[in-house]
Amino acid sequence: MTTFVNRNAASYYRPQQYTAPQPVQTVQRPAPDIRDDYERWYTETASNNRMSLSLRCGILGEVAWALDRLCRLCMNEQFMFRTIPGLIDGLFDWPEWYVTEGYKNWTEESILFSPSREFAQKRRHALESLFVMRNSALNETNSWDLALHTHTMPLILNSLFNLDANKDENVEFVLYILDIFQVLAPRMIIHTNLPPSQNPLPPIINILRMTTNRSMIISSLMALTILFSNPSNTSQLTTDSPALAAAIRYLPLFSDIPLVDACLNYLYVQISHPAFARAFLLHPGMPSVLKLLASFILQEQVLVEESVSLDVTGSVHTVASTATHTKDHELTQEELDKLLELTEPQRCYDWMKCMFVAKTDGEMTQVDFWNLYKDTFNPYAEKFALLVASDVIKNVNHVFPQAQAMVLQGQVQRFIVRGVDRRKDATIVERCKHPSQSDTITLPSSSSNYPVADPTTRPIPPLRSTVINYTRPKADPPSPALTALLILRILYRTSFASADAAPRADAGHFGFPGIVEDTSDPDDGSDTNFSGEDKEGEMRGRKAFVGTRKFLENVNIYDPVLMSWVAEMADVGITGTNIIPPSP
Repeated sequence: MTTFVNRNAASYYRPQQYTAPQPVQTVQRPAPDIRDDYERWYTETASNNRMSLSLRCGILGEVAWALDRLCRLCMNEQFMFRTIPGLIDGLFDWPEWYVTEGYKNWTEESILFSPSREFAQKRRHALESLFVMRNSALNETNSWDLALHTHTMPLILNSLFNLDANKDENVEFVLYILDIFQVLAPRMIIHTNLPPSQNPLPPIINILRMTTNRSMIISSLMALTILFSNPSNTSQLTTDSPALAAAIRYLPLFSDIPLVDACLNYLYVQISHPAFARAFLLHPGMPSVLKLLASFILQEQVLVEESVSLDVTGSVHTVASTATHTKDHELTQEELDKLLELTEPQRCYDWMKCMFVAKTDGEMTQVDFWNLYKDTFNPYAEKFALLVASDVIKNVNHVFPQAQAMVLQGQVQRFIVRGVDRRKDATIVERCKHPSQSDTITLPSSSSNYPVADPTTRPIPPLRSTVINYTRPKADPPSPALTALLILRILYRTSFASADAAPRADAGHFGFPGIVEDTSDPDDGSDTNFSGEDKEGEMRGRKAFVGTRKFLENVNIYDPVLMSWVAEMADVGITGTNIIPPSP
């Protein structure tokens, strides 16, 4: 047997100064959580992560477990694909199966009868995988990972071309695909020489042409808006696009703000390009769109308005409107009944006290005394005989000692009784008055008299209560209303592009996003950039803004610069400046 000798060792014996090896430090692992109904999340950043392995194992039960936990994790903004290796690859497996093979298993019988349990479970895995990708794409890091992944665009294209968005079984799947496409659209450039099978625009536009699903319309319009926001994709815009027709068709639905917002954003992207803005002026629905935009601003500004009351009432002088009138007293039925029970001469005494009062300068003819007495009691002479006229006159001195019966000499002698007069009753003059009418009358000034001889010449008095009620904005309207205002402003600029009234970028105007200003001299007389159709479009646009003036006059915006836009557009309808462009 050969003995092994280690020639590299200096010595086989322990050195004189021996150092004991350091003990190995063990990592303290966290204690397991033993709470009921709790399972840890398995978020280890390792290739053998249980969720990643379960998702790719192909066992339906394990896949369902992994997707159930991922659907809850993807709602957290800290969830990232790259922290779990292989996760994003596993999320593509089931959606790709559905858009290539799974959708074919839907038959006419599936409408009446439930599909097989295995197929329903696989379809659910595809939807849940898309749900995780769609929610996670809201994170910028995850959106980059999706954009750079080689399976993302093929999945989107196969979904848009293979699935019928009008079928109920495909609606949710296509909605998730459109949401994911919105994340990729800002970085996507569609070239004119792109093969039709690689162009996502035709199927999205076809969805807008055919579908009546609200969510599908909103997602499609938002996807196209983001895609066309890239100037490199302007070549794909058309003036007769079904997307433009859909945006105009759903614009009047003011009660559905998300839908209207999607329509406004697409309209803004379409007309932000000068060529399409000029073409839109020739659209038959352009005047109605202008009125709809103004009406939408009016509806939205109500949400940010406040009511203000300003009392400017001055000093007011009033007098009572009731006028009194005096008339001779007449016996009431109660007084007459009491007098009829008396005998003469007591009845005559009490009658005089009721009908007359002492008055130094008063006088009555003796004939009036007698006639009044006779007319009162003659109907009842059967019960008690009347006094003769002389006794009645004598009784006046008994009741009114200061009264005297005398004869006034003249051309005609007058037999009178001086010192008495008829008792007067004061009554309110009756007049027609509405129940809401005040009992006082306003005077023009403190020195005015009432009543006046000629009321028609009385100066007009001031109002008793002068309160000015008006509304004012306390903030700018919501974002959709501002988008509508920007669309109006761009169309206004396009309608007056060949006139001096067109707003141009200078020290007082910042221009419009997406519009390249023409730096040529506007006074050089050159008109080569405006064709006959452009001039016709300008004329139609100016007439349309004149018809929108009534709406714009009621717009009230908090920001003074934006309000100056509205005032400038409304003034066109008043002055009619340059309504018809100059002839060539």
